[in-house]
Amino acid sequence: MAKRYSIKDLFNLMFRHIIIIFAFGIVLSVVFGGMAKMKQKTTYSASSSVMVANEHSADKSYNVKNDLGMMQTYADVASDGVILKNAQKNLKKNSHVNVSISELSDYVKVEARDDSFVLDFKVDSGSKKKSQTIVNTVVNSYKQLAPQVVENQIDVKVLSTAKQNVVSSRTSPSVKKYVLVGAAIGVLLGMVLVFAKDTWKYMG
Repeated sequence: MAKRYSIKDLFNLMFRHIIIIFAFGIVLSVVFGGMAKMKQKTTYSASSSVMVANEHSADKSYNVKNDLGMMQTYADVASDGVILKNAQKNLKKNSHVNVSISELSDYVKVEARDDSFVLDFKVDSGSKKKSQTIVNTVVNSYKQLAPQVVENQIDVKVLSTAKQNVVSSRTSPSVKKYVLVGAAIGVLLGMVLVFAKDTWKYMG
């Protein structure tokens, strides 16, 4: 016959074995924290922005809406092989940064702002200086070559360049979150084992 526990019985049982339960919590919090520390990685994000203007914008017949509709196309141009190859060459020559075209394509993210002629360039990497150097170099290559790549006559103006003192960073995974999860699992596991041991003793 299975043993029946009241809430008071369960409370007393857990209280009597509180040290064991907390020991499980501490051990697993340390284990999970160590796992998070081993996996932890810091990513640095540098950004720059440009304005893409049509050279015919002063013309009265110029349709602003049509050009706004081209902004995503202008953003996609940033991943064009001509621009990336130029950026790759300049990175190696001027900054001694060696990256493949494929890596450069993965590093650089470009987004068109809603209802705007502004493109935001962003680069994430494991180095603050590398992120800053890559995004600024790609933007310069875009400014120089984008007008040649697209059919429309456009003028690219750099609005902001990335600087090391404004490069943001994020570290993941969070050690604190892993520790809390480990502690919670440890306490729960300790309670289950205490309950199972007491039940087994009663059944025996």
